[in-house]
Amino acid sequence: MSGKTVSPARLIAGMFAATVLGMTGIVAYPALLPTFQQEWALSNTAAGWIGGVYFAGYVATVPFLSALTDRIDARRIVLFGMAINAIAPLGFALTASGVVSASAWWSLQGVGFAGIYLPGLKALSERVPLETRDRATAIFTATFTVGVGISFTLTGWLADSHGWRGAFTFIALGPVAGFALTWFMVAPKPPHPPAAPRRLFEFRPAFRNRRALAYSIAYAVHNGESAVLRAWIVALLVFAQAQPGVTGFAAGWAPTTIATVMTLAGLPAILAASELTRLFDRRRVIAGFMIGSALTGIAIAAATQAGAAFGVLFALVCFYGMIVSGDSGILNAGLLARAEAGREGTSMAVHALFGFTAAFLTPFAFGTVLDIAGGAGSATAWLCAFGTLAVLIAIGPIVLFVLDRE
Repeated sequence: MSGKTVSPARLIAGMFAATVLGMTGIVAYPALLPTFQQEWALSNTAAGWIGGVYFAGYVATVPFLSALTDRIDARRIVLFGMAINAIAPLGFALTASGVVSASAWWSLQGVGFAGIYLPGLKALSERVPLETRDRATAIFTATFTVGVGISFTLTGWLADSHGWRGAFTFIALGPVAGFALTWFMVAPKPPHPPAAPRRLFEFRPAFRNRRALAYSIAYAVHNGESAVLRAWIVALLVFAQAQPGVTGFAAGWAPTTIATVMTLAGLPAILAASELTRLFDRRRVIAGFMIGSALTGIAIAAATQAGAAFGVLFALVCFYGMIVSGDSGILNAGLLARAEAGREGTSMAVHALFGFTAAFLTPFAFGTVLDIAGGAGSATAWLCAFGTLAVLIAIGPIVLFVLDRE
């Protein structure tokens, strides 16, 4: 029998592993971005577009898939997402040959993620005791950091030995394993029916809940920055390593390996941020992470422009990966804490709509700024792009303190 009841600890571990497996292809395209730019003669704007359509696919479907979890078991949505995430990289491997075909398959991958991530969070939160829900939310949110880190490494290794088409083919096996683990570890559980009849896709109450909306807007800022980091970090590292006389720690490492270390650095930060909210106001903790990440992005660009030793750049990049990821779990927990009872799925749909619309647009805008300022081969252009990003990040803390108050 599928999905037998297990203890909360085993359930958290099982869903964590399944979600990470479902995300093996999440950064396969940005991990190999220099390869695609060379093979398909992509401008930075076109490259940013392909990177962003992942989130276009996500945004187009996540409001409906997340809202459905208020009516049907979220487990079923997660299984659907796993199946899509197995199909999409295989299609990319077999047919992608330029902007149009790559965009189609990469956006489908975003549809799969829409079925896995927030529905998975809903499935977990309604199966664990209330007293462990915040911690379970933080742990589950860390799947994103771990999944991205593993995806960077796995894609780089597979591409080195089998080429990019072979890498995408093998990556499709991860969601297949994630589907099986979800099927056997997560017991079916029909959602609680609403107290009064409601329309399925009624989003207006979620938009009227200004305190929950504050976390959705801040989540948009967070996701936009995170998407830029995933989409452009390999290209930045390739540029930095190509400079004359580059020396220092990690100067000879593969950019995908550095991106993996950077991404995994965020894991302890996510868990630490969750514990910090037990001691300090959640809004202040989030603001601290956001301000710190904006300043670190500028510092990375400035260090690159100044020709700093590569070890300094490596340390800044790893710190950036840590501080960018740190507030993700507490943003999700803040949304769930402010959502109206019985409308958690709908509130999460709006949350995702804001967050991943920004994740779609921001890498594209970042690439456009790069092109306008001189291209990815210009240190000044990277400084302009990160400076523009810092202005966007400042919106997050402002909105939280204005809207999330009694």
